[in-house]
Amino acid sequence: MNKPDDSFAVMAATSAAGIVPWGGLVAPFVEPVLRAVQVEWARIFSKSLKMATKRARMDLEDLKEVLDGNPRLMPLIVRLQYAAGMNGYDKTLMMLAGFLGDALSDSSKIDEAATMMAAVENLGPAHVQVLELMTKDASDVDPTCARGDVRWNTGRLTYVMNMRPELVILGVQGLLNAGFISDTGFDGGGANQEGMGVGGTTFAVTGLGATVLHILSEMSEASA
Repeated sequence: MNKPDDSFAVMAATSAAGIVPWGGLVAPFVEPVLRAVQVEWARIFSKSLKMATKRARMDLEDLKEVLDGNPRLMPLIVRLQYAAGMNGYDKTLMMLAGFLGDALSDSSKIDEAATMMAAVENLGPAHVQVLELMTKDASDVDPTCARGDVRWNTGRLTYVMNMRPELVILGVQGLLNAGFISDTGFDGGGANQEGMGVGGTTFAVTGLGATVLHILSEMSEASA
């Protein structure tokens, strides 16, 4: 089977650039910048689309045929395309490509893929780093923890990740809203950098969070 070429991705990404109200409103000196944006957008989308088609075991002709036969897939393509331009984070695009690939190979998964893609499309590095870290026992990575302590709170995450507390909190809140982690209770103390080891609201990865991490792992291995 041939590898999918770039023609479809370049065409789609370039045409989609028209959704931005540039038109005749920009000065000529800005046009090279806009062309560079289009080229980079096309490159990222092409790479992501290739990951999806590789997972679905299809080439470009197969993809066109599948899209012609099932227009319900087109919004998923557009969602990946949009994320390539507006997010661009490699791990998020891997997740999106993975869910899209599943939908391309099995139309019964279209609704599930659409839901999961909507849930992950705005994830950034802080979200993914927090989610990946929370799969580990806290005591394995935080020397201030008692051995066997598996609990995570925002203070402990901040300490281990060496990230601004505000970014950690945003990452945690985004994961809570998406359903990828859950609040598992309150064990006393303050969930802040000063009270990092004494307690606060604790969190754990949900089954949904484990699902996105699993597909990220599969996609990472496939692209290695």
